[in-house]
Amino acid sequence: MTKTLMFLFKLAVVCGCLAYAFWGVDLAGLTEAVGGYSVWRFTALNLFTAIMLFIPGMRLRYLTGPGFSVLDGAKASALGLGLNNIFPAKLGEVAKAVYVSRKSGFSSAKGLGLVFWERFFDINLVFCLAVLSLGVSGQGLPIWPGIAAILAGWICVGALAARPEWTGVLLRFLPGERLRLFVSDFARQLHERTGLGFFVALGLLTLLVWGLYFLTFLLGLTWLAGLELTLSQLVVAFVISSLGMAVPSSPGGVGVYEAALIFALGLYGVDKEEALAAGLVLHMTQFIPTTVIGCLVMSLSGIDPKQLRTEEI
Repeated sequence: MTKTLMFLFKLAVVCGCLAYAFWGVDLAGLTEAVGGYSVWRFTALNLFTAIMLFIPGMRLRYLTGPGFSVLDGAKASALGLGLNNIFPAKLGEVAKAVYVSRKSGFSSAKGLGLVFWERFFDINLVFCLAVLSLGVSGQGLPIWPGIAAILAGWICVGALAARPEWTGVLLRFLPGERLRLFVSDFARQLHERTGLGFFVALGLLTLLVWGLYFLTFLLGLTWLAGLELTLSQLVVAFVISSLGMAVPSSPGGVGVYEAALIFALGLYGVDKEEALAAGLVLHMTQFIPTTVIGCLVMSLSGIDPKQLRTEEI
């Protein structure tokens, strides 16, 4: 019953976003906008996206340790992103964990734990960017609630790290088995990887990863699409589109990403045809390289997507 409701929710989100994105769009104007993009710039941006995979590869190499190269990390990152583009239920994260565990010789559970740290720091950075976007939006919105929420979260992390016995107490008050399992797994990972140096290094690497994500976004909208936007406007649009991708929906966020970007660019007077054209083409530069490389890695590594659902992790 829960799976059916989740499927219906995702379907409703995707259908609603596609309706919002394409409703009232002049298809001739959309075609003209896309046709005006430079083919070589589009190709160059795809190549840049592929090369950029070495940066999350560096982060994964740091988490995994000796015996796992930056190239292995880049392949694992492409595998995770590529499978998430074409399969539902975040199978890419499981595939990445399996690939890391096979390359490094440890359990899939430990591999998933490394992926957990990536996602944990990614979520924190997105929240920080959301707070930053409020500050630079020029709308006079208060940023202190967001800062307070981030600080409260890290205080809780510090408390659980300092007092492991509090985890059991906390679990008694949490509703839902899934939430309790998540908190329990989080506490276990926290106790295995603690220390200021670890958090600082992983935080800096995450900042570098997202800095390059933003650079790709900036190049896509200004260099490729030719939109004239200020740095603060680009930051706000980047945050909104990133949050849109985090919403449970279709594989690869198809439809949702475009709708989020149309909404964000509409705040700054970009018409719908231009915004949709930019969203479609920019999404392609994120989708094509990772999917092609990810499928190639999957084929060469012998990972079967059908077996990932039953993989013991």
